[in-house]
Amino acid sequence: MLSRAMAPVWRLTVSLQGIAWIFAIIVLVYAYPFIAPSLNSDDVIQIQSISRDALTFIAQGRWGYFIIFEWLQDNNPGALFYGAAGLAVLLLSSWIAARIIGLRHGAAVYAFLLVSCISIYYGMLFDFSSTRLAYPLANLAALGGLWLCINQRPLAGVLIMSLAPALYPAASQLAGTVLICAAIASVLREGNLSHLKRFLWGGLGIILSLIAYYLITRLAYQLLNIAPGQRMSISPLAAIDNFRVIYSLLGGHTFPFLCTDCLGSYRTVRWLLPLAAIFALFLLVVITKSKQQRKPLHSIIVALLILLGFFSPFALAFAGSNTPFPPRSLISLAVLHGFWVAFAFDAIADRSVKNGSSHYIGGAVLLAAFLFVFDSGAQINNFAYDKHLSTQVDMLATNRIISRIELVAANEQRDLQTPQPLVVIHDIPLQSSPRGDAGTARHAPWSKEWIFRLASPQLRPAPETEQIAREAAAGRSGWPSHESVFFLDNGTVVVIINQHEE
Repeated sequence: MLSRAMAPVWRLTVSLQGIAWIFAIIVLVYAYPFIAPSLNSDDVIQIQSISRDALTFIAQGRWGYFIIFEWLQDNNPGALFYGAAGLAVLLLSSWIAARIIGLRHGAAVYAFLLVSCISIYYGMLFDFSSTRLAYPLANLAALGGLWLCINQRPLAGVLIMSLAPALYPAASQLAGTVLICAAIASVLREGNLSHLKRFLWGGLGIILSLIAYYLITRLAYQLLNIAPGQRMSISPLAAIDNFRVIYSLLGGHTFPFLCTDCLGSYRTVRWLLPLAAIFALFLLVVITKSKQQRKPLHSIIVALLILLGFFSPFALAFAGSNTPFPPRSLISLAVLHGFWVAFAFDAIADRSVKNGSSHYIGGAVLLAAFLFVFDSGAQINNFAYDKHLSTQVDMLATNRIISRIELVAANEQRDLQTPQPLVVIHDIPLQSSPRGDAGTARHAPWSKEWIFRLASPQLRPAPETEQIAREAAAGRSGWPSHESVFFLDNGTVVVIINQHEE
């Protein structure tokens, strides 16, 4: 009975109409996060062109990111329009990844597209509104270049791949993860090692593209007299420096099945259990195919490749000692999760898993994948909702303080019609989000004044006056005391949220 019910799933064929439905589902998942105002500390300053904060992208070596957000988007996230455009690019890059891996059946391709695009890691990444077009373009450059490299067009492939880290360095890790997945599929599918040569060429292409990007960027920065930031530094001892980071990422994200304490508000047990089932079923299919081949060397190679795949989502931790790896940088995990589902579907659909329980395994994978995608989509929107609430709290609190500024100015007969210098003293973070783990944009050193300008453009951040303001604020109480808002003799308004006692 289950076999007959599952048969239509395996007979799915990839069509333009099917891809359109996949795109519609993906847009539906991300529509609310793209539309609802949600401003973290980076967004607050980046969307205000006058801040010129986009120049920090160049210092980080992400000059392509700067070109897209500063010149094309004019520092405006573009809400759903640019968001949907970015999702179209993301879907295209995932389709290229499916082609590189060599997925054969429609069910496998559709599953891969859904799982690799609907991920909590992308939800956290796209929370930074400036990323929604530039970072998918990084994926497209990385995977498009990789496609050219493994199809005997290495020069064009390396050149295109070298654009990826200029947009988002994590995209190069994504290409490496796809290449590892493709190698696993090839060994288990073809039953020989002859095809591994093209994947070695692909790996060499990724390395050469990173070298080309680094050399070109360093040379250009030297000619233009641009000082590179610490994130561009590389170290042969990076693996030692980042040992704790690597250990934490491995146990907390790549292989979180035995570390429920590593979960949080959005990667919950409901998210973890279907993922664990997907991985277990993937391993079952791999073991079954390996036994059928009866080639121990192949089994060892596949095991090593699977192990290597656990590290590929943060491979740059082995090269850069000053590169942070927050969850939003681990987008390669979305590809890894998609591969686990798609490979199982492919193996069952082409009947290479020859045992009586293959359709039951396929049904279990289908159920686990559905639950995983459903919860991932739900958590993406939960996260966005919590971020929206946090933004409301931030803006309402900021407006209350602005009302006090206006009251003090009225009492002192000060004119606030012209740009008003502002210093905000906020040393101790306060709870902002009424639920979840959404954080606040009022505390970060780079945004604590700019959020005031967002609510009242007459207020101008004046960091050059901060030291004088702190000296004048010594001994004063923080908000909401009457003395928490005052004016300096030079006209600068000082707001004390709280301050460390000397």
